[in-house]
Amino acid sequence: MTHNYNAPLEKLGEYTKQYHDLFKDARLRKGFDSAITGIIGSGSTKVSQIARLAPQTSQTKYSEKRIRRLIRKKNQRAPSDPKDFTNRFLELGAKKLSGQHDVRVILDGSDLRKPYSSKLEHLSTVRALDGDLIPGYQTLNAVGIAASGVQALLYQHTYSPLEPAYKSDNDQVRTAILEIHRALRAVGVVRITWILDRGFDDQKVIELILKIGDCFIIRAQHNRNVTSKLGGEHQKLFALLGEQPTSGTMQLKRPSVEKNKSVMRLSTGQVRACTCFLGGRVPIHAVSIEFPRVKGDEAGWVLLTNLPIEELEQVRQIIALYASRWAIEEVFSWTKTALDWEAVQVLDFEAVRTLVAYAFICAAFVFDLEVSLEPRVIAFLAHLGGWVERKGMKPGRRVLSLGLQRFLAGLLVQQSLQQFTAQDVVLDVDN
Repeated sequence: MTHNYNAPLEKLGEYTKQYHDLFKDARLRKGFDSAITGIIGSGSTKVSQIARLAPQTSQTKYSEKRIRRLIRKKNQRAPSDPKDFTNRFLELGAKKLSGQHDVRVILDGSDLRKPYSSKLEHLSTVRALDGDLIPGYQTLNAVGIAASGVQALLYQHTYSPLEPAYKSDNDQVRTAILEIHRALRAVGVVRITWILDRGFDDQKVIELILKIGDCFIIRAQHNRNVTSKLGGEHQKLFALLGEQPTSGTMQLKRPSVEKNKSVMRLSTGQVRACTCFLGGRVPIHAVSIEFPRVKGDEAGWVLLTNLPIEELEQVRQIIALYASRWAIEEVFSWTKTALDWEAVQVLDFEAVRTLVAYAFICAAFVFDLEVSLEPRVIAFLAHLGGWVERKGMKPGRRVLSLGLQRFLAGLLVQQSLQQFTAQDVVLDVDN
């Protein structure tokens, strides 16, 4: 049987064509293709590296300058707003989930840290890993996971509180929720469940999700006032849950930091649940799980939801669904390292947003490699990425992205050999 080992490059060409109608010039489309290939090939968002390591432009004069003009909107026939890429990105991601009845959307923020920058436009402050404030931007990102197991990157948006269009973080979240909701509904998704961490614990966010008819699971950050019955006397949420009898226990794998490394540990927790009213009028359910042997911030969770809690198994399912949000942490970690989207070095804020959007377009391509290529070609990329086969395990996205990077490097070597060999012939003739 003959296998097409050039399929990754062919698939990449088919993939980038889905964005071509955003450009009104064939030369710009070629520039976009080279930018995407260059990001994957270099594993970086540094424009100089993108231009030099894209097979389409590595031998082209002024290739770096052309890519800079492309992302800095110096050509009127190129998209003038990075939002155009975000919209297409969402449209294509939703298309992968077309016809799915039940989809979980994990929406989360990730800081784009630029600790050594000072001149980037609209540069704000974010938290470093040690908790200190450093320069950077905020991003919102989303992954959709169907009950059938189909996954798709859905949303990416970079923003700054210092940009003129900024209103509030809640406005950014509201926009993301509404746009993702409309896109999924448009492709026939019936039930959307939002899985959100503590940073999204806001009554306005909860009321918005209820208004559009979706489900939600939000980890509570605020020990807010609630009532146990409509119009009843206020009491604190955490105290109300603590008064409830234990519904049962549950074993759960949760992240634990040991020796500065994150590992998954199996823990047994005690489960409680009750119904309460936010502001004395908005009915929701509250669920908690407490890990008696765990200390600190992760000793227990309190979750707010509108999913049913009548049975213990339903409560356990809510907790398990919240735990699935760790999937997006893996995506963030992978994109930051494999594509190095924090390495972006352009000064213009819209150019920063465009380059980060390009990086997520690349991530979406690699995200789907495993299902878009035949197993033998996947094995070929995994081999290039240094994969050592182990029973019961399969290559991950880091290995496949590295394999694809080396595959593109091989094409670059071939082109360079041809170019230098041709130059040698000319030099020999001249001599």
